[in-house]
Amino acid sequence: MIWFVAAVAVGNVAVGYALGARLGWPLKGRDAEPLLADRPQAAAPVAPPAAPFVAATPAPAPFAPPATAASPQEAKAALDAFRQRLEAAGSSLRATIDQPEDFQRSAGELQKTNHEFLDDAAQRLQGWRPGGQDQAQRDALAAGAEELGRQAAKIDALLEQPLDPERRSELVADTETLSAEVAASASRLEAAAGGPEPTTPGLHPTMATLDALIDAITHELEETDQAPPTALLQFDPPSAPHPAGCGPRLEAKLVELLQEALEPQQIVTSKEGAGYLVLLTGDSPEEALARIDGFRQQVEAGRFSADGPVVQATVSCAVAASEGCGGFEEVYQRLEAALADAQRLGRNRTYHHDGRMVAPALPESLGLLPMTIEI
Repeated sequence: MIWFVAAVAVGNVAVGYALGARLGWPLKGRDAEPLLADRPQAAAPVAPPAAPFVAATPAPAPFAPPATAASPQEAKAALDAFRQRLEAAGSSLRATIDQPEDFQRSAGELQKTNHEFLDDAAQRLQGWRPGGQDQAQRDALAAGAEELGRQAAKIDALLEQPLDPERRSELVADTETLSAEVAASASRLEAAAGGPEPTTPGLHPTMATLDALIDAITHELEETDQAPPTALLQFDPPSAPHPAGCGPRLEAKLVELLQEALEPQQIVTSKEGAGYLVLLTGDSPEEALARIDGFRQQVEAGRFSADGPVVQATVSCAVAASEGCGGFEEVYQRLEAALADAQRLGRNRTYHHDGRMVAPALPESLGLLPMTIEI
């Protein structure tokens, strides 16, 4: 037994010594020495590990636009392609407007189309070096992309809400507006490149600016407390899909017809996303109603030929008196209320706000026969 206890004690001491030496614990009676593996060894030459083959890095090249950089021709081609995709998306939305699930899918495709174009435009602008002979075209593309971004954001905000029938109709109209703005951007880009002068509605040479129309109304209200009658017109979404590229051309022709229906002193301007405003200087309320509804009937009777295919169009109209209004905003609120009733009750109608209430206009029918108009 004594021998057994002694053997155990010796074993414990040996284990403790080894552990103390390995872990650096201080042992009484002697300095700890490093283990053999921890002692410095003479360094033997070691060949470096084989590295995978890497080609020599070339010297940085001078600035060059990436593959997505825009030339004026490429940028216009991208805008034209975007417009075609928008018109296809608009046709799909119109075809499924009474089928909520299919409409939702079509709306998702529209949103994807918008974002893909905006991402592409951003890359093109980033690769298109500022300055140089193409600066005007670059500026035109940048301005167009900014406006298209605002329109696309409006559509994004609409898609965040439940797409009830009213919002579905609004989305179809917003898509038409976006398509028209794409056409305007393409025209501005072409003009900046020295091409033909644009003829899109927002750039018509006889169109007034919105500020000019507001100033005219404000001046009349300050001077006489009553401005001339004012009208707001919106072209209705088509009942059948239009051929590719037809939408902007049709709207340009409709605006041209509207200007022809006005007197020289009367002015018309576009209001972003809201249609066209007309200040009917020189007209009495009755004359203003007759003039605007006469234009509506002319549009309804038109058969618009787009290089072969014939399409039809309608327009919803509102006319408002300014008596008692403190400024343009109050006049515009009356117009919006009248136009909302015209659209809610079937479109292709004219409504009037007399300062007290909204009522349908009942002018005499002109009995116009269908007429073919080239666009």
